[in-house]
Amino acid sequence: MTFNIIEPHADDAFLSLGGHIDSWIKKGYMVNIVTVFSGTRKRAVDAEMYAKKMKCSWRGLGFIEGEPLSEEALLLNLEGEVIVPLSLTHNEHLLVRELYES
Repeated sequence: MTFNIIEPHADDAFLSLGGHIDSWIKKGYMVNIVTVFSGTRKRAVDAEMYAKKMKCSWRGLGFIEGEPLSEEALLLNLEGEVIVPLSLTHNEHLLVRELYES
């Protein structure tokens, strides 16, 4: 089984699902982390570092905070389970969650 976690920012997957990610990896599942807002070098480096430490694959979509998103931009054709961590009241969290729930 493969778990695809779509996170708005670099630390969202780990703060929301760190224990689950560790458990899935230990059970031999694949975990892919996709960081939506990874458009700055620091965001991308941080997100990739977190993913590698947890033994996950990583992909950055390269959007910059405040940049508009569309459903077309987030179509990833991912196989397996797609998980979006629970939203905080931060606009970017709500936007990403809304796009993936539709």
